[in-house]
Amino acid sequence: MLKRTMTAVLAITLMVTAGSAMAQCVIGVYADAAGTQSAIEPVQFQEFSVFVVLRNEASVEGASYLFESPANPSVQPVYNGLWGPDGLGLNIVTPGGSNIGFSTCAIGFGGLPVLVAEYKSRVFDAGAVGALYRVLPNVDEDPNFPVHATCNGFILQCENTQDLEITGVIATTSKSFGAVKSLY
Repeated sequence: MLKRTMTAVLAITLMVTAGSAMAQCVIGVYADAAGTQSAIEPVQFQEFSVFVVLRNEASVEGASYLFESPANPSVQPVYNGLWGPDGLGLNIVTPGGSNIGFSTCAIGFGGLPVLVAEYKSRVFDAGAVGALYRVLPNVDEDPNFPVHATCNGFILQCENTQDLEITGVIATTSKSFGAVKSLY
């Protein structure tokens, strides 16, 4: 009986240890939903998307973080969010940040990117260059790390690994009515 108990304890210990090693989670802000582009050069005055992407070794049904939009007069703050991989999730905003609930369980095994949120923004001029979009901890949930919820109810910490930087602004050129009229 003692041998069986010790085997069970060892198995549970190995499972917990392996589970915590496999539960590595990274979250960041990107210019694409696949989480590969960490810089963006948006077109002046045109709407563009900013994506929060999570990678882990577990299932995901939600995330909690504070999304920081650049405090820059040349950048319109984010708006019109879509939540979760299918855009049908829910965002409950608290003073500490966002709590995103997915409409369905997402699989993140093998480092596959899981789309947490898509935000829309705009830039007005070249003064936006160098501005950063960032993910920070939602202090209502965890004061040190963004967190995510697995589909079986565990809350795990994520490391913020990537900010999205505006590295340039593509200027739009406008033509005066006189310049257009001269074409005829």
